[in-house]
Amino acid sequence: MTSRALEWLVGNRRASDLDGWVLRGGVALFFVLMGAEKFANGRGSPWVVMFEQIGLGQWFRYFTGVVEVVGALLYVMPWTCSIGAMLLSCAMLGAMTVHIVVRHSVAASLYPAVVLLAIIAIAMRRSDEPPASITRHPETRR
Repeated sequence: MTSRALEWLVGNRRASDLDGWVLRGGVALFFVLMGAEKFANGRGSPWVVMFEQIGLGQWFRYFTGVVEVVGALLYVMPWTCSIGAMLLSCAMLGAMTVHIVVRHSVAASLYPAVVLLAIIAIAMRRSDEPPASITRHPETRR
């Protein structure tokens, strides 16, 4: 990819925010795939069984899928990332609640908790700050 194409892709932002695009894109891809899975019908679908256990009906499965896909698409763009992060965070908080209250499995709620932390950490990162260095700076050496 040429630098001109990269500038067009990220707008007037510094090209160093490419890592932000990659991180947000990875999270978005995950949620687009997970949200799209919720639209599959049939008794063999694990989501049909899961949402039957929840007891709110299959409409809630479709609603959750829409929230995840729309949240993912909003999460990718820097100017709508916070809105997408809120939608995805609500979905993960709901997943944690279902695992604990409905399925009685605190251990199963750890997976959405880790995903929630990733959503928040990536959304809150600042593109204008360089990543922290793991090496010592010359002025701190003795």
